[in-house]
Amino acid sequence: MQIAPIPSLSEEINDIRLRTADIVANRIIPNEGVIYGGGENPPNKKGN
Repeated sequence: MQIAPIPSLSEEINDIRLRTADIVANRIIPNEGVIYGGGENPPNKKGN
């Protein structure tokens, strides 16, 4: 994910955007399987 600063936004807002992109790229996307799979140890599904 590449995010470039937007000149018309404040430095603070651009900083928030850049830090958010870093979190998404380095913590959320690599763990999508765990996130959408119910965690590392999901409970047994009932009815299967």
